[in-house]
Amino acid sequence: MKEFEVTTEATAAFLREINMLFILAGHPHPHIVPHITSWQQKNKYYILYPKAKYSLREYMRSVKPIALGGKEVLWFLEQLRGLADAIKQVHELEREKYIGLSRDAKSKIKAEERDSSQGYHHDIKPENILVFERTLGYDPTFKLSDFGAGDIKKVLRGISESNFASVVRGTATYYGPEFEGKTSRPFDMWALGCVFLELMMWLFDGVDGERKFTSKRAQLSSPPGTIHFDTFWYKRRSEILLNPAVEEALVTLKNEHCAGMSAFEDIVAIIRSLLTTNPRERLRAKHLVVKLDAVYNQAKKDVAMNSNVYLHRRERNGQKGQTTLGTQPNTADRFAQSSGSSTTEPSFTSPDGQDQQGFGSTEATADEVPNELKQAGTGAEGATPSTTSDNDPDPVDMQPAPDQRAFRESLQINMSESELRMYRSLETPPQDQREE
Repeated sequence: MKEFEVTTEATAAFLREINMLFILAGHPHPHIVPHITSWQQKNKYYILYPKAKYSLREYMRSVKPIALGGKEVLWFLEQLRGLADAIKQVHELEREKYIGLSRDAKSKIKAEERDSSQGYHHDIKPENILVFERTLGYDPTFKLSDFGAGDIKKVLRGISESNFASVVRGTATYYGPEFEGKTSRPFDMWALGCVFLELMMWLFDGVDGERKFTSKRAQLSSPPGTIHFDTFWYKRRSEILLNPAVEEALVTLKNEHCAGMSAFEDIVAIIRSLLTTNPRERLRAKHLVVKLDAVYNQAKKDVAMNSNVYLHRRERNGQKGQTTLGTQPNTADRFAQSSGSSTTEPSFTSPDGQDQQGFGSTEATADEVPNELKQAGTGAEGATPSTTSDNDPDPVDMQPAPDQRAFRESLQINMSESELRMYRSLETPPQDQREE
């Protein structure tokens, strides 16, 4: 649950977010977190969401990186592709009555009738990507959340092709170099490239890799004696350049960690194309999805011939990862304070829908998670996200529930006692009345 104080700024943030959520509710996506309901009570606004296991930041700093067996490789690529497709959904929302039409059918619609909506998120960061479990303790899924800095506007094809932000919101670390001018959808693509790079640093450098990468960016972004920022770029006179730590990470990934692993070499190239300082030259979301589809399909062919091809290559490159993937606690390996622990090997559903074996994990306990993680916010100023459950699964299917009462009652098992009392005291809000 997310709450907003009734102040001018927080109320504006609430209205922006709820407007985005109402529109997105008509376009459900498996990698976008839907809201359940919203309301005002006393001096606060509330938005109720399904509970997640982690934010992506917490996940990267708590859970050991996966080994690169066939199922793990396909899982990782599917998460990148899913996030890219979620952004594509936000960037280009078709009118609901056109969803599902073939390309030929759409081509026959008059141009003036093919109005759609263009949106942007403008606060993409690991704190705003949530990790849900499709099976209790296993099979994590990354989903985009927190739309308080975003906007969606209707556009008429042939009249307007850009929806620019009048005010830049979000988190400075993930700002693109163009933040002082007009920002629109390329601003999101820069931030997504930053997140992808952090995920790669987690995958190949471990739970401390992303943290060290953040520290190194801060050290190298500014001259000595000045305030340091952990941005992914810096300005030298009038020239915009990638932060040296970012350049070093990309080179190391390409030449060392990912050498000989075609799928991951391609991911590094894609990240570099997203971190292009000129926003006009960055990949669009729809083109990114096409590229990630091609990477996934090639990796699928690779592992079909040899399921451990990436695992063996990684070991030859001098690296190891854990043998399973998931979210269950097990701190022995990371902190070297115990030994003899083991993980279970339950079944999970692969991106292709086939049953597989695997997906356990190792993570830090709550006391071992740094304070900055426990205090990290995921929303606009004035908004406070609720804590997540460490044990409860996410029972919410991303598709609309035919029986709304049963659907909402099923969510109660994930609520704290205080949330449950508040939830039961509320009347069901009216359904969203959106214009066609």
